[in-house]
Amino acid sequence: MNSARNITIFCILSVVIGMVIAPYIMPTGDIKNPLLLFGEFARNGYYFNHNYVNPAVVHKVSFQKYLYFLFFIGVILFLCLNIILRRRVFNAYRTMLHLGIILFILTSMVQIFNFYAYYLSERDAFYGRSLLESNLEINRTPHKRLTFEYSLFCHQHIKGPARAKFISDMDINRDPYMLMHRMMAYYLYPIDIRHVHPGEPEYLLFFLKKDPEQAVPADYEIIARQGTNFLIARKKQ
Repeated sequence: MNSARNITIFCILSVVIGMVIAPYIMPTGDIKNPLLLFGEFARNGYYFNHNYVNPAVVHKVSFQKYLYFLFFIGVILFLCLNIILRRRVFNAYRTMLHLGIILFILTSMVQIFNFYAYYLSERDAFYGRSLLESNLEINRTPHKRLTFEYSLFCHQHIKGPARAKFISDMDINRDPYMLMHRMMAYYLYPIDIRHVHPGEPEYLLFFLKKDPEQAVPADYEIIARQGTNFLIARKKQ
C-alpha cells in the first residue's frame, strides 16, 4: 500500500474531493461549481505587478487559502482512512510529501495561466505603440492620467535638468497622493522635485493647488497655466 503509485492516487483523489467541497465550505459567493471556482483562480488567482506578485482574492477567498484548504482536506482524509481501517495505510511523511508536490504543481499551473494573462495585457499596452501612447495606456486611472499629463505639461515649458519645488494642497503622506507624488518625480526627470541637487529652486510647480496665483512669491513669474489649479512659475532673472 505504501507504493508511490498508491500514495499518488490517494493524494490526487483527496485534492479532487477538496476541490468539490470547497465551494460549499469557503465563502465563494455564488460560485458552487468546483470547475468554475478553479477557473476563477486560473484567471485571477495572482496579481502580477511590475515589482511584485500578490495572491488575488476571488470572492473573499485567496488562492493561498484555497490551497491550505485542499491540504487540510488531504490530512483529514488520511487520518480518517487510518482510523477506519485501524492501521496505518500509508506512510505519513511520504503521503504529505506527495500531497505537497501535487499542490505545488497546481500552484505552478495557476501562476503560469495568470502570468500569461499579464503578458497579454502588457503586450497590448506596449506593442506597436509609441512611448507616449504606452504611457497613456498604462496610466488610465484618473489620478495616474492627471499626474502623467501634468508632467508632459511641465516638460513643454522646462527644458533640460532643473531644480524645482513641488507645491500642492494634497497630502503626499497618504495615498493616492503619495503614489502620485512619486510618479510625478519619476515622470518629471531630469526636473528635480526631490531636492537631490542642492540649491534654490529655479521653478515652482503648482499641482492641485487652490488659487495658485496667490501663492507665487514676488521673485517668481508665472510662465504657464493649465486649468485653474495648475501652473508653473520661474525665478526672475
